Amino acid sequence: MRRNFVFILLMVVAASSPTFAQRAGEETTWHATEKGKAWDDLEKELGQLDQKWLSDLRNKNIDVLRDLWTDQFFEINRGGTVVDKDYALANLSKLPVKPGFGAFPSDFKLRAVYGDFALATDRTTIHGGQGTGWAVYNGHDFSGDYRTLRMFVKSNGTWKVAGATLSPIITGTPQQTASPAAVTYFDHAEVDANFAKTIGNLFTGQSGNAAYRIVTGHRDHPGEVEIHELDTDITYVITGTATFVTGGTAIEPKATAPNEIRGTSIEGGVTHQLNKGDVIIIPHGVPHWFKDVQAPFLYLVVKVH
Repeated sequence: MRRNFVFILLMVVAASSPTFAQRAGEETTWHATEKGKAWDDLEKELGQLDQKWLSDLRNKNIDVLRDLWTDQFFEINRGGTVVDKDYALANLSKLPVKPGFGAFPSDFKLRAVYGDFALATDRTTIHGGQGTGWAVYNGHDFSGDYRTLRMFVKSNGTWKVAGATLSPIITGTPQQTASPAAVTYFDHAEVDANFAKTIGNLFTGQSGNAAYRIVTGHRDHPGEVEIHELDTDITYVITGTATFVTGGTAIEPKATAPNEIRGTSIEGGVTHQLNKGDVIIIPHGVPHWFKDVQAPFLYLVVKVH
């Protein structure tokens, strides 16, 4: 009887010890307030997995990611779209590997563990542009910083990636009262001087959430195919005539500046004969090309971003 009592007493002491409680926590639920060595070790392990995840993403290690992600992997991406594993891998295969471009994590924090399921956060910085597709989604530039929720699942003793969702980090103080914008005036001499340039930036402004530029154009000969990934062009013809092609497929496209692509010609597309007084609107992402110009050809463009 005495032996049984001693055995029971030892079990009670063991159950109340930190070591036992930590092991029990591994099988049930942890929270960030219950930090200890096991918590720190797991945070380090998953932080390294987070770094590997995004490194493999930037380097297009598709086979590695296919094994790293669970079959039910999903992500709510920077554009607010829910994508599954197959879609994410297919989209990744279309992107170029470019040093310095992609998603870079920092400030990894383990937040909670529920058995074999763990939640963590990090700060993800997305760099892209120059026609790479890394930071442009549906015509919008999503370069910047995000607070990201990372989800992990332990399967057969190995932690795998279950999913993620990104939320933009908003900085600065909201503006309570906006002052009226100043009126801007250009006399005809200044405008004429701007038209003497091939492309002249007359003015840049902001209206609400939209940015815009007023550009003067002077063409004496055909130009390159242009694709603006972010800007919509509203074009008014001042004088002259031109053969203008829109849509279709740009031939030999190449990035020349952030979110700007140029090509040599267009396959397919729609041909327009532009004359004095005409207006044509080219949405962002649409190839367009001055195929032929009768000099002098002057036009005014409002570029809306």
